[in-house]
Amino acid sequence: MGQVSGRAETRLPAELRRGLRRELLLCDERVEEGETVLDLGWGEHAGRRGVVFATDRRLVFLARERPAPVLQECAYGLIAEVQAQEEAIRIVDPAGGGASVTRIQPAGRAAELAARVEALVRLEVLGRVGLLSSAEVVEQRARIAGSG
Repeated sequence: MGQVSGRAETRLPAELRRGLRRELLLCDERVEEGETVLDLGWGEHAGRRGVVFATDRRLVFLARERPAPVLQECAYGLIAEVQAQEEAIRIVDPAGGGASVTRIQPAGRAAELAARVEALVRLEVLGRVGLLSSAEVVEQRARIAGSG
C-alpha cells in the first residue's frame, strides 16, 4: 500500500475510500521518493472531482479523467498565500493568480489542509530568506509531518 492509500485508511471514511480506489492508486504513483504524505481529502478543481493531498513538499490535486489524468500541483515555495473557507482551500501565487479546490470532503478537512499548507509555506519562506538553516527547515518539516 502506498502513502496516499495508507493515509486514506485513517483519514477518509470507508465508503469514500471504496469509490476512490483507482484515484488513490494513481496518487500513490505521483508521490516522489523521500516525500511524506501528510493529509488528504476529496474535492473539486476546475469542474473535476478528485483527490487533494498535501505532502511535506507540495499540494497536489489529481482527478482520474479520460484520456489522461488531470494533475495540478504546487510546491510550497511557489505559494504566497493560503485561504481556507468551510469546504474550500485557495492558494495564491506571488503574481496574484491562484487555484482553488472546493467541496472538500470529509467535513472540516479544508481547514486542516489549509493549516498544514500554510505552516509549510511559512517554513519555506523562512528557509529561503535565511532565517532558518536547511537543517532547521528539514527538522521543522518533519515536526509538521509528525503532527498528523
